[in-house]
Amino acid sequence: MSNSNVYPLPPSPMPSSSPAIVPLYPTPSRPADPYTQLTAHSAIPFAPIVDMRSTSPTPSEKEELKKLDGTLQRAFRKESWKDREFVVSFIVLAVIIIIVVVIAVFKDQIILALTPAAEWVREQPAGFLIPIAFLIVLSVPPLVGAEVIQLLCGFIYGLGVGFSIVCAGTIIGESITYLACRYCFRSRAEKVESGNKGSIRWPSLARVIREGGFLVAVVVRYTVIPTHITTALFSVCGINYWVFLASLILALPRQIIGVYVGVLAAESANGTASDSSKKISTAVIGVLVVITIFAMRWITKRQKAAGLAMLRARRGETDTLADATGLLDSAYPLPNIQNKSMDPISQIPVPQHPLARTQV
Repeated sequence: MSNSNVYPLPPSPMPSSSPAIVPLYPTPSRPADPYTQLTAHSAIPFAPIVDMRSTSPTPSEKEELKKLDGTLQRAFRKESWKDREFVVSFIVLAVIIIIVVVIAVFKDQIILALTPAAEWVREQPAGFLIPIAFLIVLSVPPLVGAEVIQLLCGFIYGLGVGFSIVCAGTIIGESITYLACRYCFRSRAEKVESGNKGSIRWPSLARVIREGGFLVAVVVRYTVIPTHITTALFSVCGINYWVFLASLILALPRQIIGVYVGVLAAESANGTASDSSKKISTAVIGVLVVITIFAMRWITKRQKAAGLAMLRARRGETDTLADATGLLDSAYPLPNIQNKSMDPISQIPVPQHPLARTQV
């Protein structure tokens, strides 16, 4: 006698006609969903980045994406001045431009006023630690003024030693900022990025940085975004420390401009300035300006693609919820009671106000 006769197997269940219930968001048992992605450090769902060439944005989406344009480009639009975030960004940019212009125009007077302090620093046995300490302190957002320290390093120590001091202070200060933001503000940044309301400027930029890898990290360093701001973004986006450090080192040529301006100021004070050195400095500044413009346009294009995907993900949440509700209703339909007298809920009396009008 076979085992199947002694221990008969239960009949297999018939296939159900009810549609399968698809979860709204990826779960640990379903990490590979074609419509969403999971980050390596959290369970925040993201829709895939939309190719703007294949999927044209709608007029309402175009209006939202205009907010990702540059501050100077948005300044010529009347509706931009109603946005509080734009007004704050414009004021900060205006202050930075004013500081740069003042330093460029009055650099000789600034150097002359700081010459006694510079001579005192040069005479100290460990005087090079003073500018390093200032650079470490100024690496904390939103402090500014590192350009003045770079200029003084070039004026006091020359191009080689001055640039080395600037590199040391920048790397140490940015590393401290990276670690502080990573362990203190990361949860807050994730909440802001995953939120369904508010501006998409910083969430979209954070997403571009996270998904772009090393290349995007280097390109972002060459944009007009300050170094300590990009460091904070790298930290809260989960960028690996060694990727952050490599991108920072590759972007250190940006710091050489301030050092070289200090060297030229020292040569002017000593009467040894030459036309060739001025031409070299102008050429270096021009090349870095071109690289910065290219980097900003490249990052803005990717940021708009990420912003479009985030807008459509936000808009699709309501549709997804409605679809899921329909699937639940079809899978578990409620009983349809034909005789209302048999429905216990309909038999519950509804109290009325004494002054309510009665229908005749």
